[in-house]
Amino acid sequence: MKTTSKGIYYFNLREDAEKIKDSLIGKEITFFGHTVQAEPRIVSYQLGYAVQYISSGAYYPSHD
Repeated sequence: MKTTSKGIYYFNLREDAEKIKDSLIGKEITFFGHTVQAEPRIVSYQLGYAVQYISSGAYYPSHD
């Protein structure tokens, strides 16, 4: 199960966030106007676990 806040998905279970993280590894994303490969990580918040595409970047599901 997930919660959505301000367009970001927060997963209740870390395992669910891990599945998304694994599916994003190497995906091309736009980062400050450049195309780079995602190096996703999981960040823990009070709402749950969020997946960030790249450090200092956007969170799943939006990356633009």
